[in-house]
Amino acid sequence: MPIAGRRRLPTFVFWMVLTAGVADGSEPVVLTDAEGEYPLGLHLEILPDPDASYSIAQVSALPLSDEFIQSERQWPVLPPDTRSAWVRFTLSNNSKITDWIAVAEQQGFSAIELYLPGPQAGTWVGKSTGDRTLSVDDREVPHRYLALRIRLEPQHTNTFYMRFDNEEQSADVVGFPLNLWSERAFERHGRVELVVLGIYYGGVVVMALYNLFLFLSLRDRAYLYYVLMIVSFGVWFASFNGIATMYLWPDSTWVYNRFLILLTSLAWFAALLFVRTFLTTQINAPRMHRVFTFMLGANIVFIAAAIFDVHRPVLPFYYPFTWTEWFCVLAVAILRWRSRYRPARYFLIAWAAMICSAFALLFVVFGLLPKNFLTWNGFQLGHALEVILLSLALGDRINLLRREKEAQEAELQTAHDLQVGLMPTASPQTEGFDIAGKCIPATHVGGDFFQYFQRDGSLSVGMADVTGHGMEAAIPLAMFNGVLTHQIDQGGDVDVVFEKLNHTLIELLDKRTYVCFVMGQLDTATRRLTLANAACPFPYHYVAATDTLEELEIEGLPLGTRANNRYPATARQLQPGDVVVFCSDGVIEAADAQERRFGFERTAEAILHSCRQGRSAVELVEDMIVRVEDFVDGTPQGDDQTVVVLRVTK
Repeated sequence: MPIAGRRRLPTFVFWMVLTAGVADGSEPVVLTDAEGEYPLGLHLEILPDPDASYSIAQVSALPLSDEFIQSERQWPVLPPDTRSAWVRFTLSNNSKITDWIAVAEQQGFSAIELYLPGPQAGTWVGKSTGDRTLSVDDREVPHRYLALRIRLEPQHTNTFYMRFDNEEQSADVVGFPLNLWSERAFERHGRVELVVLGIYYGGVVVMALYNLFLFLSLRDRAYLYYVLMIVSFGVWFASFNGIATMYLWPDSTWVYNRFLILLTSLAWFAALLFVRTFLTTQINAPRMHRVFTFMLGANIVFIAAAIFDVHRPVLPFYYPFTWTEWFCVLAVAILRWRSRYRPARYFLIAWAAMICSAFALLFVVFGLLPKNFLTWNGFQLGHALEVILLSLALGDRINLLRREKEAQEAELQTAHDLQVGLMPTASPQTEGFDIAGKCIPATHVGGDFFQYFQRDGSLSVGMADVTGHGMEAAIPLAMFNGVLTHQIDQGGDVDVVFEKLNHTLIELLDKRTYVCFVMGQLDTATRRLTLANAACPFPYHYVAATDTLEELEIEGLPLGTRANNRYPATARQLQPGDVVVFCSDGVIEAADAQERRFGFERTAEAILHSCRQGRSAVELVEDMIVRVEDFVDGTPQGDDQTVVVLRVTK
């Protein structure tokens, strides 16, 4: 091979393995009236043109005419690092048909050229078409694949040359299936194919619209990412099989010039978003979640490279990266399936089907499998199956989430019933005092609790807040209620009761659970109130004699945190008209839609306003609850709201 040069020897040897050995000449393709399609692959002779420097005059004459290699594959391939190649074939027309069409049934060639024998011996008449040089309407045969007309008179035999240019794909081995059709058979075959493709694309559009509607109804991002994924792959297939060239951008070659990396990266970007959300990788596969995050960034880089036409240098790295994406997703799907995540089974089948069909197409391209309807369209059929199975997976996921939600709601209802059952249904009737309390559970039941205890001329008022929500808070709350009741029955000063509670709770509760608690012990005869506080908001004391509101700054750590905690008590002498108000942090920290807090200032203003109006304990509680509800204006709250009022009437 004196012209190709020694530096091309390894490439050429590799290509010879893929293609075949040298032959004396290709058997002519005999055309008859009975056949409408003729695969030319086994009848081709191929000559690599690594630098796209050969002319028709050179390849049709010695020494290059002896360098052609006989193809032994129905789907010949271009060798790696080869920009273009020449093919030669001979047709013998034994039919009555004069006009034929040669079709290269694959996208991706910069251009193809056809050379027919000229009127003079040794002369040639050439014509060309291309994906990146002409729009569909400007081609000789307006079709989704590149096609050129061949005219051969009946009972004539001629040799034809074609040149395939593969400028964008110079780093790969690319097949070029070449078929010859009679015009009538070509039109009939095209109509059938368009019907099949119409069913496929119609199905994709229907599934996309249906799941987009589900997204708008459910606001589940998995549905949005699913729609983006199937539409992106659908556009990729539309470019791959030429539908996009015909209907989406018939007069533009800009997208197709970049479609391989641009549309593939867009499809993968959407697919990775869907996979991360659907398989909940952030929680259940955090390492792979980080890998997918990196891959999302890499796809953004590839998209930018394609848009700015600097993608050629990254092509050698792109294909290994893409296959890495396929198998990383497969690995996570297997992991989630083995962890008994039910929707993963549909996902795993769908993804495995896509990989198998992609391999089948790859094997066809490399000539390792015969080209037929199933192998050639298998990748697209695999995508159609994936669209259906992933839709089923999303449905299964919704059913699973619904069952989990129902179980959670049942648990929350049980926790709510338990919480409410621990609190008093009526206020104690004590002469000279007006007492009321109310707890409004949050959307997710919190751990608020209040209780009254009457013992031998004393009245104890307590309010607690246990960490956690739902059953996580309800069970420790029930335990605390029992321990508190026992300690009150045992008697003792407030500070002693707190220290005993703290000691007992350290033994009963786990280290992540603790109790905020405030209690006032009232001597009903002397109106002396003794208080202790374990990290609850400070109680408010309205002093009627001075018409002022004071915060009773009593500090202490939550119960159940440390064994040596101390809870010093403070005492207040109450007078007629005085009011003591206990508010949980759910009142003070109540937030509206703009995340503004109700706050200490509004709390104090509400208490002071009600006290000056001379409202009863029940009215004061209701006024506070209504003010908080008006402030949040329907915004769901994450914590309970509890208010307890002790008012001295005489």
